[in-house]
This record gives sequence, C-alpha cells and structure tokens, in this order.
Amino acid sequence: MATHHVIQAALQSAVDDGVFPGAQLAVRLRGELQCVAAAGRLSSEPPGLPVQPTTIYDLASLTKPLATVTSVLLLIQRAKVALGDPVQEVLAELEGMPIGQATVQDLLIHRSGLPGWRPLYERLEARGVVPGFSGGDQPVKQHVLQMIRDEPLIYARGERSVYSDLGFMLLGFLVERLSRMALDLWCEDAIVRPLEADPLMFCPTEGRAQLGVVRPIVDVSRIAPTEQDEWRNRLLRGEVHDENAAAMGGVAGHAGLFGTAESVLAVS
Repeated sequence: MATHHVIQAALQSAVDDGVFPGAQLAVRLRGELQCVAAAGRLSSEPPGLPVQPTTIYDLASLTKPLATVTSVLLLIQRAKVALGDPVQEVLAELEGMPIGQATVQDLLIHRSGLPGWRPLYERLEARGVVPGFSGGDQPVKQHVLQMIRDEPLIYARGERSVYSDLGFMLLGFLVERLSRMALDLWCEDAIVRPLEADPLMFCPTEGRAQLGVVRPIVDVSRIAPTEQDEWRNRLLRGEVHDENAAAMGGVAGHAGLFGTAESVLAVS
C-alpha cells in the first residue's frame, strides 16, 4: 500500500507526542487487507516491549458491535428473535417491568430508557455477592439481571438515545438465553471461527472448553496492559478493564473482548 509509510509515520508521531504509548492499525480496502502498522511500546512507565501486529488489546466497548450486535444479527437470521420483540419475551425475569417492554431494536440503538452506566460491581459487593473473574459466573449474572430489571428508567422508551452499557448487558444475556451457550463460547463458534477472526476472544489468559476443544491460553506477553487498577489492586493485563464486565467473569455484552486490529477487521 503506497500510503503505508504515511500511516506508520502518523502513528509514530502520536507516540512521540505522548498521545498513547503504542498503537496498532489495520487497513482493508474492498475486502482486502492492505496494511497492518504498529508503533510505540506496550507501556510507557516502565517502557514495555515494542508493539507488534500480533499484540492483543482490550477492545472495551468494541465488544458491543463486534460480539453482541453481530450475535443478535445472526440470531435474527436464524429466526430466533426479531428486532421488534420485547426483551421480556426472551428474558422472562423482566416481565411486568418497564424495561421488559423495550424491544431488541430499542436496546441496539440505545433508546430503551436505561441509564448509561451504574456501578453494579459495587452493588454486588454490598449484597455480599463475590464477583466472578473466571468465565461466566451465572449466579452473579442473575444478580446483575435483577439489578438492571429494577433500575429506574431515566427517560421514556423511544424518546431519545442515551448510550447505555446496561442495555448491552441485557443483549448479552439475550444472546446467551437464545443460543443456550455462554456468550464467549457462542462468539467463538458463530463468529470467530467462520470469519477466521482469531485472536478475537474473551478471557484470553484462561483456557475455555468449546465443543470438546480447549482454547489455548494466550501468552500474557502478547497482551498490552491497561492500567494499575485500584479496585483489584493489580496491573490489569489480559483481564477486562471494565469493572462491571469483570464482575461477571470477564464475559459481558458491553465489554470483555480482546483482539488485534486485524482480527477486528475480520468482523467489521
């Protein structure tokens, strides 16, 4: 690609200016991968190893379009659900509550009435529930579902759009309920393998069984750290940064996905 050196120079300039310690960028044109560029280091203090095209990052809210929206669309294709279906038709726990009337489409376009964020992980601790850090603790997820069910709506459904983690948590639960699989295993089976989007994954430092095969654990040296986390009292590297997702075992509809720039392009 003729402009590869321009992209590389722009990334390096941002590193030199302190915008970020390192970065990775992939470009696809008309379905063909044109270039993958990397610059900088995994961390600035102390200086980490150089970023590689294979470096894995916490993709944070890219989980929403890459994993959750894609999953919902696949389930719509398979006639498991429709955009106009009220979410309570799948998540019976929401029946009779205002949020239960929100449709799948309402949740997808952030117009369900739910607030953007709440510290659910703190509420779990206040309830005496031990947050789960290892893959889909169902009792914890049931508590989270109940807390979202009981969360007062901050505007009338459909009145406006407010970007909401809580709405995508519900969509993650919906995918699990309809697929009868944990969200991470469903995504591996229905998205990552068919699209050859490896290493797009949840919980990269944990082996997860899928159809009789245990996914190998990723070497932590391939993963960029996020920050020294005060809640968990350690440097996060290979653990989801988002606390609410971490409380649900690192697998949630709003956050938790890890991957490379090239693996992101494979889905998008």
